Amino acid sequence: MSPPGSLLQPWGSEPPKRPRWIVPLVVALAVGGGVLMVPAVKRGVVRLVDRMRTERVVVKREVVEKIVEKRVEVPVPTPPPALPEGPSLSSQKDAATMFSGVKVVSKIEPEKGKRATTERGSADSYQVEVTVKVRVPEAARTYEELCGINPALPGFFPGLRDLLKRGKVSGFYHHAYAVKQAAVKTNILRLDRLLSRHNFYDLETALELEGAEGKQKALWLQGEMDVVSDGSDGDRMESFDDYLYKSQHFQPSTSYGWAKVTDKVNPLVPRLEAELAELKAKVGGAGSAEKKAMQARIAELPTRIGDLKKRSYLIAQEDPFVVIPLSFRSFKGSSAYTPSIGDYAVVICGEKMLPAIVGDYGPSEKCGEASLRIAREIDPKAGPYNRPVSDLKVTYLIFPGSAEKPRQPDYEEWHAKCSELLGKLGGDPAKLHHWEDRLKAKLAVPVVVPEGGEGAAAETEGGGEKENPIDPVSKKP
Repeated sequence: MSPPGSLLQPWGSEPPKRPRWIVPLVVALAVGGGVLMVPAVKRGVVRLVDRMRTERVVVKREVVEKIVEKRVEVPVPTPPPALPEGPSLSSQKDAATMFSGVKVVSKIEPEKGKRATTERGSADSYQVEVTVKVRVPEAARTYEELCGINPALPGFFPGLRDLLKRGKVSGFYHHAYAVKQAAVKTNILRLDRLLSRHNFYDLETALELEGAEGKQKALWLQGEMDVVSDGSDGDRMESFDDYLYKSQHFQPSTSYGWAKVTDKVNPLVPRLEAELAELKAKVGGAGSAEKKAMQARIAELPTRIGDLKKRSYLIAQEDPFVVIPLSFRSFKGSSAYTPSIGDYAVVICGEKMLPAIVGDYGPSEKCGEASLRIAREIDPKAGPYNRPVSDLKVTYLIFPGSAEKPRQPDYEEWHAKCSELLGKLGGDPAKLHHWEDRLKAKLAVPVVVPEGGEGAAAETEGGGEKENPIDPVSKKP
């Protein structure tokens, strides 16, 4: 392109508008007067004509500037509250539920006091008041209430309605809940030791019943079923389940015990002797707290070992027995319905009716426990850490005053005795379960224990009950 202002493009970059006749005129002049034109001028004219014949396309480009607005939200901090002009005296309340099912309601109630120097020396200026609110339940006692728990009961007792009408709520029911409240009071400042909601409400009723002719008394306890794995007997067991031995609350003895009848060694004796030797070897290098516990165990083991060498006990995984609260023992002689060790009993759960005896004492504040043999008859999955029945659906029918001299279990004899007592109360003995003796004990020459000597059982007044040389609950001599 020629620069602006040249001979061939005098108008610059934008050509002016031209009339339509100018092109033919230029052509005519170029052809007609071609003789007069010089060659250079002629060529320029030809190029000009060609350019004028060519269609010109002008593209106009526009650059548009786009403005994008970006908004950034900057949080504005909330202004702090105004400083208080006086003491804060508003009360605050909160509630939570502990692992034990106990609901804890906390409340702070501030009040205006004197100077800090004064209040620091006042005992009641900063204190905690603990109030435990508990609803004490009423006992179930009617036919409808008990059959609502277990509809199968009338099948075991055809005259159940009349039997319950003759009965009454036992003082043992009110005693049991008084003991529970006392236990709560004892541990009121240790919330982790309070009875759980489940264990506080573990007794539905306690009824004192009497047969139609007044010949047979029975204490009816309605509750759940925890599992007991205690007890050992060298005469009948040559080995002992390691899982049960190492369970958390296992004890090798039960409240029901008798003198050994063979010279067989209790399988737990070698274990306890090995434990004693190990403790004696380690106690010297133990810390103060650990050392104290080890010394207490060292003092206990010789008595325990000596006892197991001379006496035998029920075996929870083999023998059907139930457990009663230790506090019941204090009413022996003052109530005709007081259950004792060795009394015959019948356990009813669902469609099962099982013969048993009262074989052990348990914690005073706890109701509803049975041996592992009974528990697994109800639920095969039961174990030391797995109760077969958590609801209050188990009936423990105890016949007070029926205990005989403790001796090695005879399940057929237990069945016959329970059938007789059950019949006198109005029950149906035909539905009573028969236990299989899985141990098949073979007795050897009995061990002679001198009367009153070490390990000998002491007779107690009443049904010939024998007390263990080691307390069944504290496990101390």
